[in-house]
Amino acid sequence: MFRQIIKFAIPIPTAHGNNHCFQSQYRSFFHTTPSILKGFEDFFDPKDATGKAAVVNTGRSWTLADLRRKSFDDLHKLWFVLYKERNLLLTARLTLKRFSRPRTDADENRYIKVKRSMAAIKHVLGERKAIGKLMHNQNKAVADENLTKI
Repeated sequence: MFRQIIKFAIPIPTAHGNNHCFQSQYRSFFHTTPSILKGFEDFFDPKDATGKAAVVNTGRSWTLADLRRKSFDDLHKLWFVLYKERNLLLTARLTLKRFSRPRTDADENRYIKVKRSMAAIKHVLGERKAIGKLMHNQNKAVADENLTKI
């Protein structure tokens, strides 16, 4: 199922003064999504031609305002992309721990952004669920009121 998700592109938020601004170019999600499905290699940062880890430029985390405008399908796709990114970062963290190397600030910042974005998605879905319950209760009350008038 996940392999079908990577066909779609989602705009990447930018850190401009306007929170509603997106980059004009679309990427296939994040840098971790390969053009060719690689399987196990997806858990590691991409390498450049020399074999060193490629420099990854990251933007800001997704805000509630950004996510409120997204459809459920877009949120679902974004959740799995963020989940994959989180797994990649945790794999890198474990590898560094195994070899007794210090964590980099860049990876920690990426991890914090991913966690904040995932928390924002949960918050937006919780809001939508609460609104759905309110609407259901109102519709039920109106239906009950209409039945009592008859």
